[in-house]
Amino acid sequence: MAILAALAAAAFGQAAAPRFEVASVKANAQGGADVQGLGTVRFLNGGRLNAEKAQLRYIILNAYGVKSFQLLGGPGWIESAHYDIDAKASDQANPGDLRRMLLALLETRQLPVYELSAAKSGLKLPPPKQANCAGAGGDGPPMPGEAPCGRIVMTFSAGGARMLGAQVPMAELLRVLSNVLARTVVDRTGFTGLFDVRLEFSPDSSLGGLPTPAGADDPRVPTIPANPNHPGIFAALQQQLGIRVEAAKGPVEVVVIDRVERPSEN
Repeated sequence: MAILAALAAAAFGQAAAPRFEVASVKANAQGGADVQGLGTVRFLNGGRLNAEKAQLRYIILNAYGVKSFQLLGGPGWIESAHYDIDAKASDQANPGDLRRMLLALLETRQLPVYELSAAKSGLKLPPPKQANCAGAGGDGPPMPGEAPCGRIVMTFSAGGARMLGAQVPMAELLRVLSNVLARTVVDRTGFTGLFDVRLEFSPDSSLGGLPTPAGADDPRVPTIPANPNHPGIFAALQQQLGIRVEAAKGPVEVVVIDRVERPSEN
């Protein structure tokens, strides 16, 4: 399990922490350039860790439970190396246990963040209107165009981008914005209730967590169509939800890779 030596030694080296009883870590048989995508990483009940065709960088992101922009440093090959992992720890080591052990290792830095506050015109967060929003009570995922219950989904089309959600807390909006903006988003609105979201905007260069907007020079980069009839996401938040977005600096948990070595077959 040399691929995760630095992570596993730190995460499982404490006397009271679960340890892997057996582990198999192998470079994916297809090899570097022939493996596409991020692969899969699964923390399973009973202390099981399973990964298939998993990019090394993606393995680290999943192990620490952080977003892509929170991982700094490391050699370039962590993006091209892919691995298959099958590891077993104590039955008592559930996925939550593994993540909590790793959280203590995160380093905090002052990095750029976005702060949300009420616009001068005031918040325009629509009160929940759907008594039984899609997906409530285990009814399955929402149909196209339906607002999911308690969470926000992103959709893209020739008309631009849309966020859609029903009965969502502010924490859910922060989560989605952090993903699409590739930056930690902090709530300064003071709003504590639930609200519905239907935000329509045109993708632009501010969406660092999403594929490049249409018109990118590199044809290999997937694109999201822009819509000149819709505002960018910052203007849309202010116009449609009464939320002002300001750039700031604040403490952000990050993972810094000091050293990583290529594994040997085991």
